Amino acid sequence: MKAVLYIHGKDGSPSESEFYKPIFKDCDVTGLDYKTFTPWQTGKEIYESVKKLKEKYGKIIIVANSIGAFFCMSSDIDGFVKKAYFISPVVDMESLILGMMAQANVTEAELKEKGVIGELSWEYLCYVREHPVKWDAPTHIIYGENDVLTPYETVRAFAEKHGASLAVMKGGEHWFHTDEQMDFIRSRIEKSLLPTVIETDRLTVYPATDEQIKKAIADETDPELKKAYTDMLQGCIKYPDNREWYAMWMIEQKDGTHIGDLCFKGLDGNSVSEIGYGLLEEYQGKGYATEAVKAALSWAFCQPGVTGIEAEAEENNAASQRVLFKCGFTANGKTGEEGPRFSLSKTKFTEVVMKNNIAYCGLDCEKCEAYIATKNNDNALREKVAKLWSELNNVTITPDMINCDGCRENGRKTPFCESLCRIRQCGLEKKYNTCGDCAQLESCEKVGMIIKNNAEALNNLKK
Repeated sequence: MKAVLYIHGKDGSPSESEFYKPIFKDCDVTGLDYKTFTPWQTGKEIYESVKKLKEKYGKIIIVANSIGAFFCMSSDIDGFVKKAYFISPVVDMESLILGMMAQANVTEAELKEKGVIGELSWEYLCYVREHPVKWDAPTHIIYGENDVLTPYETVRAFAEKHGASLAVMKGGEHWFHTDEQMDFIRSRIEKSLLPTVIETDRLTVYPATDEQIKKAIADETDPELKKAYTDMLQGCIKYPDNREWYAMWMIEQKDGTHIGDLCFKGLDGNSVSEIGYGLLEEYQGKGYATEAVKAALSWAFCQPGVTGIEAEAEENNAASQRVLFKCGFTANGKTGEEGPRFSLSKTKFTEVVMKNNIAYCGLDCEKCEAYIATKNNDNALREKVAKLWSELNNVTITPDMINCDGCRENGRKTPFCESLCRIRQCGLEKKYNTCGDCAQLESCEKVGMIIKNNAEALNNLKK
């Protein structure tokens, strides 16, 4: 048996741990009734409690709420933790304290002189500054869109720096307490406990449970789809150790909104499978299908012995075929029940993934300092880039503008890349993967200034 320790937030209670017992069915779930309320004191209480649990259970699971998460990160326990779940965590206590000081019109000089003003403490602020957060345990963060204590950008930056997953509930608050909010917590934790869960920039993709497939069967009115879901369930039951190859995979937005599904159709003796996918109509045309299929293919090609994936699309379904082409599939000359068939080898898919960080113009995004600063959350580099770009372009560019996940990736862009780059806008309008898809590549005046002075960029586009 494993142990789960729940650490409540301000005005919370260890009895809140009762909520988590049905989620962690095979675990001993307890709540810590800590008696102090400073990181140096509460951190010691948490450390001693975790140390005792470790001696009995080995590594443990932590669930911490609000300031309870901050206390956890102040307790030097990450080496004892198998996995952590932070609900509305306080991840930047210094900024929170400074914000409280500003609201109360209290200066640092006043706080230093008096020591304590209301809830504000000079000792507390100094401790926070002298003991920056260190955390190295696998962590899942659940956050409310309308959290008033910790800004989204602060939580997102923390998640990126520490490699944590981040689930944001639309309309959610700092205090999760309504039935809908508690269901969100429950569903996110339950998904994380599944053997396979894939997180992309915008989506969560995972094999449905048997219960979810049964519900899909019950809700479906189309006879063909009902039969397909039934076949999936039977495959899961027959091959429980390989159920990912037979299950329906859920495609959800980060807030848990279900937007479609996909599936693999078993795995044949030649280590080749087939993939199928579909999105609800209102979510089509937004790149979700390509994002989900690429994520599933990345998982598939990481499985031992898998060498190829096939697919089939209706002859008149240009959108579905476009998804396949973007993922690297090529027509194999065969025709199935639905239409033409397509094939993708592991080698070809690896090439496609490697090319994802090539911008429309052919430049390698991974060599861009704005991209590097974003991926490493390097504020010093952000300041350097902002200063350089401001001087080069004779405009004011601030460090907070230096956030980019890549020219052709979903996610953040610098203001220039997002709306001012004529090359990127042209590629998006013409639905090209890169300028290399354009017959006018070497005569184009837009991209010409780059490829004429950068042989590597031109070579990337011709690959």
